[in-house]
Amino acid sequence: MLAATSMLVAACGGGSSEKDSTGGTLTLGVDVAPRSWDPAQQVSAGTGVVLWQPVYDTLLKYAPDGSIEPNAAESFSYNEDRTALTLKLRDGMTFTDGAAVDAAAAKASLEHMRDSAGPDSVRLAGVQVVALDDRTVELSTERPNALLAQFLTWAPGILASPASLASPDLATNPVGSGPYTFVSQESTSGTSLVYQRNPNYWNADAYPYDRVVIRVMEDETARLNALRSGQIDAGPVSAANADQAESAGLTLLGNAVNWNGMFIMDRDGKQVPALGDVRVRQAMNKVFDRDAIVKAIYQGHGVVNNQIFNTNSDAYKADLLAASAYDVEAAKKLMNEAGYSGGFDLTIPEIPGRTDMLSPIIKQQLGLIGIDVNIESVPATQYLDKFLKGVYPVIPFGLPSGTPVADVDASLAPNAIWNVFKTQDPKLTQLIADLQVAPEDKQKEIVQSINEFVTDQAWFSVLAFPESFWAFKGGVSAEKMTGNSAPYLYTFK
Repeated sequence: MLAATSMLVAACGGGSSEKDSTGGTLTLGVDVAPRSWDPAQQVSAGTGVVLWQPVYDTLLKYAPDGSIEPNAAESFSYNEDRTALTLKLRDGMTFTDGAAVDAAAAKASLEHMRDSAGPDSVRLAGVQVVALDDRTVELSTERPNALLAQFLTWAPGILASPASLASPDLATNPVGSGPYTFVSQESTSGTSLVYQRNPNYWNADAYPYDRVVIRVMEDETARLNALRSGQIDAGPVSAANADQAESAGLTLLGNAVNWNGMFIMDRDGKQVPALGDVRVRQAMNKVFDRDAIVKAIYQGHGVVNNQIFNTNSDAYKADLLAASAYDVEAAKKLMNEAGYSGGFDLTIPEIPGRTDMLSPIIKQQLGLIGIDVNIESVPATQYLDKFLKGVYPVIPFGLPSGTPVADVDASLAPNAIWNVFKTQDPKLTQLIADLQVAPEDKQKEIVQSINEFVTDQAWFSVLAFPESFWAFKGGVSAEKMTGNSAPYLYTFK
């Protein structure tokens, strides 16, 4: 089970690593390949961020502790009711095509993201953008939006040359203002990405390497072998292989940030009527022994949880664990009460070699209450697309949990990115509306009420928060990011 952006994968062989006195090369082995260089198609979570961060700068910066700092925008401020966010751009920045990084360019980039059908476009839905002068841009919303600044640290904050946004080559030729440029002639689509230092980047000292090479390596065994042999400097390693990596002398950076389990997306029963009954969804949660899963699947590297909020979140409530306690007989009783004692058929997808860690357990355990699970093998490069298009009513998946407000916005709001079927409930909708205008000292009570609702309604079947690991060879390091399984590029040293 993986973070959201670990779903876009292409296979390849090993890589190489070289260092020299001028900065050398950082070589990463990753499990995700870009679908497109279009800024609107980039993602904000998981390993996918590492792919676009070399070429695209963002308006604001997401710090390792989750705080928001200036970046391409040297300053930012909200108005009193948080319906307007004003940003002042640094002077003298340019895109790699020579165009100025000015307010007009920022406006073009933001509107391109907003008006696209990209995975993060919803974060800018309804946002109006005005260039107040050459270096000042204002974003406004009808209702308070305290998350807008945070969004601008992620994919919605990407800056791209306006000319490139109108180019037919946008998908294959990125033109940004980031610390590196994409070297297309040395790269191989879906296999190897090569980046060269951008000599005109405003904050070059933050990036010590002259070149970055990213090798797409779907097979974790191959990636681990490449780490051991020094062909790559760093890369993600699953919890199941963490002990093996450490025994090989690699340094591990662990982060229990992603919940793993099932999205029960068809909560209204549009595709599978049985899923529209909360008792069925609750029964599906009671057939999993979460302690055993953490021990057997994740080798003990994980935290038992049945909530989409991590255990350090203000939204987390330990007393909610009882709602999903392992009890097959209670699950059968719920199925009988719902009129589905005979069960029903359910098709779920899996990526061979990746999400199939849990697929057999899902099939076996749901089978105990009569749910006949058919597992469809889906190419890794199609997995996220099928998820976002609502092809499957239930899908094995994993998402990072950061701040509770951001988690609500990403997964629970009516127009949330990961609320693919756009499920709504009047009670939840009102709680989310209350959260958007609540002062900080009142937010904890509201997010806990939201958590109580979605856990009781069994919108998800969260099984655990396994640790997500990155392994590093000697001399290379990075920082743990709050709310993201992968370190950001600027933290690599």
